[in-house]
Amino acid sequence: MTTLEHTQLHLIMLIFRRMAVIFLMLAIAGLAMLSLWHGVLNATADAKVLRSRWMANQWRSDTGITISSDLWQQVVEDHQSALQMAPDNAELLDNLGFLYAGLASGINESAPNTDDHALQRSLFVEALNSYRQATHLRHTFPYSWMHLAQVKFSMGEIDAELWIAYDKAFRYGHNEPGVQLALARIAFAQWENLDDIRKAQITQMIDQAPPSTKRDLLDLGRSHVR
Repeated sequence: MTTLEHTQLHLIMLIFRRMAVIFLMLAIAGLAMLSLWHGVLNATADAKVLRSRWMANQWRSDTGITISSDLWQQVVEDHQSALQMAPDNAELLDNLGFLYAGLASGINESAPNTDDHALQRSLFVEALNSYRQATHLRHTFPYSWMHLAQVKFSMGEIDAELWIAYDKAFRYGHNEPGVQLALARIAFAQWENLDDIRKAQITQMIDQAPPSTKRDLLDLGRSHVR
């Protein structure tokens, strides 16, 4: 190889290196812009639904605020609108699940093939869809799994999906008092059909629970298991 050819090859390699550096910098900048845009969308969605999210949290904590049908509808619509801007916001999906399930639970049980029964079931289905999406986005967040199991239980659907949600909630939240009580209600209601592994898990969970939670769990067990 001549000196000229060697120089040309060196220049070509230098150009390729510089191009590679430029492409890398552009890729990093693109990812940063995408991340920034994602953050802006989520922040905008959060701001848009700030009051409605506060209302949902107040209802969730049972503070005594009156829930009118018009206000419920407005809060739901605000959440749905915010989700169009930030469809991967799991908190919004959790809130929607709560709003649908809460309204469904407030409908008195009625015979099948009635309007109330159909409405209740449609609300529970909406809650299920919201919680399914939330668990997909926050796979290790126990409360989404717990609520999914609760809705399935409320619908009387004691199936594989319920137990998958139950096991996920237990795995990620067995030390959370709220999760403990919810799972215990399902477990005790199904105690005769519960397998030995889940029975042992519930027993150990109660043994290791803080005193105040342990009392509630034991009372719950005594009211269900004879």
